[in-house]
Amino acid sequence: MKRITIKDIAREMGIAASTVSRALQNHPDISEATRKAVNAYAHEHNYKPNIMASNLRKASNTTVGLLIPSATNFFFARVLKGVEKVAAETGYNIVISQTDDDPEREKAAIRSLVSLRVAGVLGCLNNSLEVCEMLREVLEDEMPLVLFDRLLPVECDQVISDDFGGAFRAVEYMIHSGARRVAYYSSTLREHTGAERFRGYKEALKKYDIPFDERLVLDCSHREDAMIMTPDFIRTVGVPDAILATNDQTAAGILQSAKMLGISVPDQMQLCGFSNDMITRHTDPLLSTVQQHAREVGEEAMRHLLSRIEEKEAPAPPQTMIMPTDLIVRESTH
Repeated sequence: MKRITIKDIAREMGIAASTVSRALQNHPDISEATRKAVNAYAHEHNYKPNIMASNLRKASNTTVGLLIPSATNFFFARVLKGVEKVAAETGYNIVISQTDDDPEREKAAIRSLVSLRVAGVLGCLNNSLEVCEMLREVLEDEMPLVLFDRLLPVECDQVISDDFGGAFRAVEYMIHSGARRVAYYSSTLREHTGAERFRGYKEALKKYDIPFDERLVLDCSHREDAMIMTPDFIRTVGVPDAILATNDQTAAGILQSAKMLGISVPDQMQLCGFSNDMITRHTDPLLSTVQQHAREVGEEAMRHLLSRIEEKEAPAPPQTMIMPTDLIVRESTH
């Protein structure tokens, strides 16, 4: 027979899992009637506490887990700097797991961090059903969890960048500089980050009464792909007035391809990336970009996690913090 869980009791009784947990511990914040009802239901259905979760909650340590796709990626390297800064200031240590954006590796890393009994988890993870369900189980076992960069359908604190605003301002700037036909090299729209940047692009066009043309949108988010796909794209749609790329590596690939095609940037075609990667300082011309304040994202995520770890009262509702982005104008735009 499958063991009944706190989640099962909460669902059957129509109350929050955190209420069930506190009722089973006879917490004074829970009414006597609710405590009796929960304990009676648990006894009737042969509920057994999760000893690992119980030990985890009682564990008093100063180690937190950090799950990132890659520590060599410029954005995540800067996030790591921010996390480490706050950790050093508060006496915490960081265990880092690189997942390569692989859901199976993400799940394995989560299991490993739980088994290590870390004090809490920070993560940038896939929006897959299995990963999200595992994260919900982590929360139900009362392990503090904060997600960053990608907004997931999980009830926890999340720290993300203003992807919509960044894309909107970049396109608006290029329109103000004379562009009417603005193309967009897009990342996957299944994830919040890609969807919000695409929405910002479209809303900027709408504001200036420029019709959306799906032919000017190319599914391309890697440098090598941009170098291969750009010649065919331009042969098909012509040279656009401007291009917004979903990241700087893609923008660098577009720029290299444009040079091979004899297209002058920015005289014939403006170009803007996203993230303010190191590569933007080494291209010719230098790439304009939308800066995500990655280090500040890491700092804010770590502070939120520490707040959850040190929470003494009933948990506050989850928060979503949207960090600002800034347009950095360099030589690839007018």
